[in-house]
Amino acid sequence: MTLMHCVGLLAMTLSTGALAQTCPGGNPRVAPDSRYSIGSPVAGEEVVTDLVTGLMWKRCSEGQSGAACSTGSASTHTWTQALSVANGATHAGFSDWRLPNREELRSLVETGCVSPSINTAAFPATASSLYWSSTSFAVAPYTSYAYFVEFETGILSTLSANGKLDSYHARLVRDDRSLAAALDEPGLTRFALPAPNPPNANCPSGFFSAIVDDGPGGGLTPGAFGMEVLLDDPGTRVLAGGLNFGGLIDVGQVGFAAFNIANAANEPQRLNLSLTGSGSSAGAEGAMMRIRISRRTATTSDSVFETTQLITLGAPYVTSIDLPPAFYEATVAPTSGSPGGAAEGQFYFSLTTSFIGRPGGGFQGGAVVGGYHAMHPFGGVSGFAAFCLATPHTTSVRVLSRPSYGPAGAQDLRLRIRDAEQRDVVVVPAG
Repeated sequence: MTLMHCVGLLAMTLSTGALAQTCPGGNPRVAPDSRYSIGSPVAGEEVVTDLVTGLMWKRCSEGQSGAACSTGSASTHTWTQALSVANGATHAGFSDWRLPNREELRSLVETGCVSPSINTAAFPATASSLYWSSTSFAVAPYTSYAYFVEFETGILSTLSANGKLDSYHARLVRDDRSLAAALDEPGLTRFALPAPNPPNANCPSGFFSAIVDDGPGGGLTPGAFGMEVLLDDPGTRVLAGGLNFGGLIDVGQVGFAAFNIANAANEPQRLNLSLTGSGSSAGAEGAMMRIRISRRTATTSDSVFETTQLITLGAPYVTSIDLPPAFYEATVAPTSGSPGGAAEGQFYFSLTTSFIGRPGGGFQGGAVVGGYHAMHPFGGVSGFAAFCLATPHTTSVRVLSRPSYGPAGAQDLRLRIRDAEQRDVVVVPAG
């Protein structure tokens, strides 16, 4: 018996078998529920929007329908038949459905689970079997084969007994153009941050960066922005160890981070500050910047530390301050320039914290950061906040710009969350 025939028998076995999904505890989940938005643009016709890729999927496999895809059974088709089914499909008010290419189909694989290897809350009743992609094998003489994903374990392959003549399942997709629309203040609500993959001993529940950059609209509208990153209840709600943030600054808009020092024993914490940066011109070796730490209340702002320093990328300015529990704001501002237009410079701020003389401590609840959105002179992003989690959390993120700040605010922004491996976890608007 040839290897091709063995694979053909495997396909038939997977098509007829139904096993309960298992998700071993040691396997990090890469496709959490919060990645997907489930909706019914037309009553009874459900779709799933992937907030990472911006794709809209039919919730059910072809042949299935109804709530939780409980009506019918997943049908099988040759490759050509699957293309034809997709081209003629209308669902949820849309008629531009298509068979996904191999990378789009593979993006649905939940590597933390098997039988099936997909998020079954988003895609219920998925067969632990083979699903066609639209991508043909490009090398002669094997162009009569096409790629498929085997959703028993999530393998992408072209290895089959009869190539495109074999009958496999199909799940249809379309581009969700609504997610690519310009947004001035993108955000997330109770988004579940995934477990780190690979595991991170220093940040057991993950290290993440929340990034603000230019959105999908035409042109660029410079101005001020802020970003509120909150850790939701329940949980410790602690940014373990502190916060890194940075981006662009302008004479009319400082870079800032607001944070809360609070702990059960009401004891002071040591704030360790490290700042690097430069001017906006290619030849600038550094820039004079004013650094300030202020204690804030609803009605007052009292400076507890202030200095003006020549800040460079090569040699960080470093200092430490012991602070009692309170709400604080750290700012960095250029000392010269013209408000608006091009940015005056870039900065990278590290604010780490611990109890005095011993480890522990952090910022309670989250943080608010901000700066200036403009064309980055060196190709970077307008702003970011990077943080470490010791315990699992959902997060709610809100970007602030012109609707909140008025004419001085930026417009058309994009929010991106990345993990420690610089992989996008979620992008709003998608793209």
